[in-house]
Amino acid sequence: MTVPVAAIRARGVREHNLTGIDVDLPHGLLIAVTGVSGSGKSSLAFDTLYAEARRRYLLTDEGAAGVFAARLSPPKADLIDGLRPALAIAQARQRPSVRSTAGTITGIYNYLRLLYSKAGLPHCLNCGGTVEQESFDVVVERSLSHPAESRLVVLASLASTPDSDPEELIRHVERTGYRHLRVDGEIALLEEISADQLKGAAVEVVIDRVVLRPDTQRRVLGSLQAAAEVGSGRVVLVDQDTGDEERFSLTPSCADCGNPFPELTRSLFSFNSPQGACPNCRGTGETRAVARDRVLPLGEPSAAALSELWTRFGHKDLRRKLVLFCERLGVDAEETPLSEWPEEAARQLWEGEDRESHSRSHFEGLRNWLERIAATCEDDGEISWLEERRGDAAEPCFSCSGARLAPAALTVRIGNDSIADLTAMVVSELLPHLNTIPSSSLLDHILGYVRSGLQALLDLGLGYLSLDRRADTLSTGEFQRLNLAAALGSGLTGVMYVLDEPSIGLHPRDSGRLVHALQTLRDAGNSLIVVEHELELIRESDVVVELGPGAGRDGGRLIASCAPAKLPTGSATGCHLHKRVPIATRERTVGTAGWLELIGASGHNLDDLHVSIPLGTLCAVTGVSGSGKSSLVHGTLHPLLAAQLQGGERTPLPYRECHGIELVERVVTVDQSPLGRTPRSNAATYTGLLGPIRQLFAEVPEARMRGYRPGHFSFNAEGACGQCLGSGLDVGAGDLREITPSPCPTCGGSRFNREVLQIRYRDLAIDEVLQLSVREAQEQFAPVSEVARRLGLLAELGLGYLLLGQPASSLSGGEAQRVKLAAELGRPLQENTLYILDEPTSGLHTQDVGYLVELLQRLVDRKNTAIVVEHNLQLIAACDHVIDLGPEAGSDGGSVVACGNPKEIARESSHTGRALSAYLRVGSER
Repeated sequence: MTVPVAAIRARGVREHNLTGIDVDLPHGLLIAVTGVSGSGKSSLAFDTLYAEARRRYLLTDEGAAGVFAARLSPPKADLIDGLRPALAIAQARQRPSVRSTAGTITGIYNYLRLLYSKAGLPHCLNCGGTVEQESFDVVVERSLSHPAESRLVVLASLASTPDSDPEELIRHVERTGYRHLRVDGEIALLEEISADQLKGAAVEVVIDRVVLRPDTQRRVLGSLQAAAEVGSGRVVLVDQDTGDEERFSLTPSCADCGNPFPELTRSLFSFNSPQGACPNCRGTGETRAVARDRVLPLGEPSAAALSELWTRFGHKDLRRKLVLFCERLGVDAEETPLSEWPEEAARQLWEGEDRESHSRSHFEGLRNWLERIAATCEDDGEISWLEERRGDAAEPCFSCSGARLAPAALTVRIGNDSIADLTAMVVSELLPHLNTIPSSSLLDHILGYVRSGLQALLDLGLGYLSLDRRADTLSTGEFQRLNLAAALGSGLTGVMYVLDEPSIGLHPRDSGRLVHALQTLRDAGNSLIVVEHELELIRESDVVVELGPGAGRDGGRLIASCAPAKLPTGSATGCHLHKRVPIATRERTVGTAGWLELIGASGHNLDDLHVSIPLGTLCAVTGVSGSGKSSLVHGTLHPLLAAQLQGGERTPLPYRECHGIELVERVVTVDQSPLGRTPRSNAATYTGLLGPIRQLFAEVPEARMRGYRPGHFSFNAEGACGQCLGSGLDVGAGDLREITPSPCPTCGGSRFNREVLQIRYRDLAIDEVLQLSVREAQEQFAPVSEVARRLGLLAELGLGYLLLGQPASSLSGGEAQRVKLAAELGRPLQENTLYILDEPTSGLHTQDVGYLVELLQRLVDRKNTAIVVEHNLQLIAACDHVIDLGPEAGSDGGSVVACGNPKEIARESSHTGRALSAYLRVGSER
């Protein structure tokens, strides 16, 4: 008998920057892996433990996945054993699909679909009557239950509406071979009935007349089968002795008008299936035009964005037209980012040229071209790609009113509720509402899973969400907690869960709820490995594994593996866990630079807010999750300022007035959305680092001799590997690349062709430069002032460990946001700019938050304003002004409960006030 291993044993782990560490992780515990940003936490938890568990699982597959997994290299380690089946709950690296909702992510919607397919009562689309369906066995049983010697007439009911063609009805009956019809209750020969008599009449075919005896029971059975076939499942049984009639429908159809109805299956209630999706909006719930910024991201090289279009859709003609278009306008698409194109050229690229000016080679514009493809596209992958790139300016679908489902699905009700009615309720209202559903053993079983999932959402502080909430509107923290709720409701045991900062986006009020949820998952017999910076969660974990002491090559060493209380006070985490380290603040007089006043904000759950924001300050907007922070800042304030200052097109949520806009010259939002949707975009291209670096390579004597231009050092242009076309991935792996990527066998994942890699600058090829971390690149490019300055900004934001060529799609939301901030700070700074940041502390160790605060303070010192939507008490305490929303979430939020400096907020009784009071009090005591 094999004795189960009590712990995961990892020896000599050398993945990425890990320096051959040895660590034991006991099973059945909550283990926090922590350390400064870039110290190696994800390298241990995800790239070593989870990656190896997944690789071993794929190897058990005898199909293509197993063959593919056999080609994968295991993580760099001397020994890894004791692994359990693993599940990862990571941050969303890509923008979630518009088809995903809170209900689908958690799996609760699947149970609701099952519930409605089993217990839903459908209603006729034609007349609103009740739709009925009987089994054939029930029809036979009811027929044979009549008394012996009963004279029975078996009829087949034909679907007849005022629009039915009488002539076609007669031809149909003639083809069946039966000669008698009953029209409005009167039986007659087919030859005696005129077409006019059938208009709008109830028409039935007489199948048989039979006297019920023991020797005629088989005949009755055959007649019923024939009636079901002729009447498409609609059977009428008449007892001539009593005059009683019984009507049966073996397929779903209206009991009043006979109109057929689709089969009640789970697919009927899925907006991701052809049966259930609204035919007008294809299950998205809205109609939108393809958005320019989602097809052509401004921060990406033009060549990358345009290359993706003609590669995906296979239109060589588009490439030819684009080349001619760029030549006419004198634009170098390979090297010039779209953000630097002349305004008129960028407009014509999207909207098209004037046909009269270029009649022979007129370029129709990418928007028109894509919409034309969308109208005729049948490929599911292309349809999904196009839907994800439609803009925000959308209206609810006029057909389904935003419910996403086909008309038939919306007529199915339990009590008075359709499935769309239930998913539109917020979780805190839906859970008690389920008690109104009639009880039965089957329904109670299904509802038990629904209630369990909803309770998990409540326990994680997500009671303000509705199940139909689109996933792409969720914050990073909300998305991750939905995945955690799904894990809580799965009932799995003996699993190794690997989680990536589940506390992101969580108000301190809800930290205890998260800890309780994780401990519940642990107590069910699972092992939890949590990459985390939140001190409260670290304090409540069973074991803390700290890596460090620094980031990149200065990290990767095991500092401690022990109980939280035994963590060394000298370590980066230990010093913050055992005492509050003071943070630098500025003494600013609030209001000297003027105020920005927003009056009557009422979008979503905002309750006619009147908010005053002091300009020239660092201002925090706080409140529990769902209190209205994003609705106020990202949904109202940013779009209205962008529209008036920069011509933004997004419509703000409702508001009455806004004063003080004339005091602001520009608004910049730095959020956590992905930098790009393909691995072709990376931090170096987004921040503009690669432009001058490619120019350096092009000036190398050998490159000049070969006639190489900067574009030759781009994997989106001439320098791309001919096999993988610059993706770096094995193109023969097909869909398995989405499971586990495999490097291109020709270029080894470098993305470049062999000739380009022969050019070296300071003994480095261009692919080797992309493999440098920010700190390593600082040493190599210190003499190049423009490159060094941009690298310095990334390092100051705690991103010194980031590889220059790391795909943007692999960056966390917090990392993406800091790269965007570095790109913005890399431009010439302007005064009177209002910066909006969405939880900029995401992914930052407590020690690194101090560096971020210092950078934001410097930004404000240059006569700018920074508004941060934030939960981190360390950053809130360093702000000049705080606007606290609440008091709760959803309909119980949307009000200003307190405003003032941090010390004033700490004297308030709001959730933020109490948390801030405790934070400041602990700091003063220590």
